[in-house]
Amino acid sequence: MELKNVVNKGTLLFGSMFVLAACGANNTATDSKDEATTVATTKAMDETTEKMDETTEKMDETTKEMMDETTEEKMDETTEEKMDETTEEKMDETTEEKMDETTEEKMDETTEEKMDETTEEKMDETTEEKMDETTEAMDEMEGLKDGKYTVVGNPDERGWAVKHTIEVKDGKITSSDFDYYNEAGDRKTEDEEYNKKMEEKSGISSKDAIAKLNDALVESQKSDVEVVSGATHTAENFVKSAAALIAKAEKGDTEESNFEEMALMDGEYKLESNADERGWAHSFTIVVKDGKVTESKYDMVDKDGKLKSENEEYNKAMKDKTGSSFAEAVEAYNKGLVEKQNVSDVEAVSGATSTHDSFVEYAKLLLEAAAKGETETIKVEVK
Repeated sequence: MELKNVVNKGTLLFGSMFVLAACGANNTATDSKDEATTVATTKAMDETTEKMDETTEKMDETTKEMMDETTEEKMDETTEEKMDETTEEKMDETTEEKMDETTEEKMDETTEEKMDETTEEKMDETTEEKMDETTEAMDEMEGLKDGKYTVVGNPDERGWAVKHTIEVKDGKITSSDFDYYNEAGDRKTEDEEYNKKMEEKSGISSKDAIAKLNDALVESQKSDVEVVSGATHTAENFVKSAAALIAKAEKGDTEESNFEEMALMDGEYKLESNADERGWAHSFTIVVKDGKVTESKYDMVDKDGKLKSENEEYNKAMKDKTGSSFAEAVEAYNKGLVEKQNVSDVEAVSGATSTHDSFVEYAKLLLEAAAKGETETIKVEVK
């Protein structure tokens, strides 16, 4: 506004100067001899020029002041804008850094929490599994009464018969003495010639195999010990005699008995397995009445519950290849168990030895359960 006023004043002065000049010129033409007028005009022009100089100087100062104000304002705006950009950039960096720290911290917390959960879950599973194993062992050993317990078996074709003795103290098996004896009372583990031949043939002597089985029973407190490679038949007899001894210890029955002729508890006993690579699962049921096996139903089933013994195509193919069908084999095995009452006496059918091995293995588990009166379905895992 001040600049505008100055400009207006300057304009008036310039206008006055031109008017006076015009008047002077006119007077000169009219009366060139009027010196006073000329002098006055000259003086007026000088004053006007001086005034214009002052006005110009004032305008310069005003313009400079306005330019300073404008520059300062522009600089302020630029500075403010720059500061805003810098602040915003800094805030973005700080926010991003903070977010990164927060995210990283959150991820660390989440990861740590997840690891804790995983570890805890894994520990729970391990603990639960361990507790289940311990509980299982305790269930098998539940109520064992202190004392010495002995069972014997029937002599085999070479005259060797099993004799197995365990000692229980404070409810636990503290010693196990399993061996084969002949009529003269000699131990098989002390027969050097026999042990040498067995070791050359199977890689382990009878003495060493039996020592491992005895140690395993005391260590695990369970009858179902791991089979010793090269001594499968001995291990099977050991498991069976150990189960009979544990059953006697639970009752406190210290009288010697034949574990192959022990009375079974009446009831129905079942066994099931998962399906094998061909989709067949084992299914086995025995019925005990008056202490004896009256029914034996071993077979294999598919996912639809259809029996392998009734699969005509499979049985025909097996018979053409081996000379015996699956149906014929399982019929002979089931019949043999009921007649013999001893699975070890059930002979293998030619061409169906694999089926025989499965039948014998699972029949022993069922008979052990029947000796204890455990009617819960047995679950087995097959590959």
